Amino acid sequence: MGHRTRGAERHRVDGGQATGQGEDLIDPSDGLFDVASAGAFADQLRACRTIVDEGCADPDPWRGLCMVIERICELHARDRGFTEAFLSTLPGAPDVAGREYTVKAVVGLVRRAKDAGRLRPGFVLDDLFLVLMASKGIHATSTAAQVTASRRFAALAIQAFEACPHHAPLPPAARLASAAPAGARP
Repeated sequence: MGHRTRGAERHRVDGGQATGQGEDLIDPSDGLFDVASAGAFADQLRACRTIVDEGCADPDPWRGLCMVIERICELHARDRGFTEAFLSTLPGAPDVAGREYTVKAVVGLVRRAKDAGRLRPGFVLDDLFLVLMASKGIHATSTAAQVTASRRFAALAIQAFEACPHHAPLPPAARLASAAPAGARP
């Protein structure tokens, strides 16, 4: 369900997959991360890592990056807690599926796509995080409609990211990836 806030507010996590009880509330001031939520996050992060590994394995880095964006957006449309798991920096949340590895792998894929001349030079990791955050706003009456809308949104984002001589310069990037590992900026 992926509600992310700052401060002493409560975080809402879809732990229903692991517990069968729906959403769990996590109070970050506890410094605790319950086992059911950790299990749900672990599954979501493993799915993300698999997607990123598949994108990195593509010999065409642009095609690999596009696939990563498309599949991550679709995964979020099917599992509302996914984006929260990937973007999460909750106190006590375990890095169960190698979030740092995944972010660094995306950074490498971004560099390769830029080097190949397919990704616009002004793209930064925060732009991908912005897409993930914005995809959380897609709400539809059914999962199928949500997936369709997510695919459209991903395609629009990909077109915006593509290197093209007709693109106007971008405004400055918002630094959204403050929790990214050191050296993980393309």
